[in-house]
Amino acid sequence: MIKFNFNGGNYELRNLPNELTITEFEHISSIINNGEMDYIDKYMTIFTYLGLSEDIIDDLDGAKFIQLTKEFSDYQYKAEFTNEIEIDGYKYVAYDGDEFLPKVKDLKFVEKYIKRNPNKYVANTMAVLFKRSDLTKVEHYDEAHIKYKSELFKDLDYSIALPYIAVILEKITINIKNIAENGEQTA
Repeated sequence: MIKFNFNGGNYELRNLPNELTITEFEHISSIINNGEMDYIDKYMTIFTYLGLSEDIIDDLDGAKFIQLTKEFSDYQYKAEFTNEIEIDGYKYVAYDGDEFLPKVKDLKFVEKYIKRNPNKYVANTMAVLFKRSDLTKVEHYDEAHIKYKSELFKDLDYSIALPYIAVILEKITINIKNIAENGEQTA
């Protein structure tokens, strides 16, 4: 949380993964990745989306605004893996054992969601990775079930998704690079 004083008022701006939902993070990502918006317009839009009034943003001087954009982006946060989530009495488990090692089938589905919408894939990724403990593999990968779970997960703290997204994106990037250079996949 960024706290700042301006014109005699105290303001807060949420920026940490545990302060944002998955939906909010995806929306912020879509703004940041919008190639048609200028830098200042992007951050004005993000700050308004997160609750700062347009009047406050408009009245900020350039140096204060740049400082806020820097603080918004430059934070230290250590995300821990959460292996199990319980929603509406159901357990959703991401992996067995002590370490998250994504399965090839999961990578395949996640890559498909990233290609469909590069700005809105986090909730779908979580829906693929977290499997309801009382269902079979066939049900886990059913498109309707993934869509249902995505709706359930979209309001979770982004901090739960962050470590998974980091690992998944690294695996997918490495695979794409290996395929491009060597024609092989390493999953």
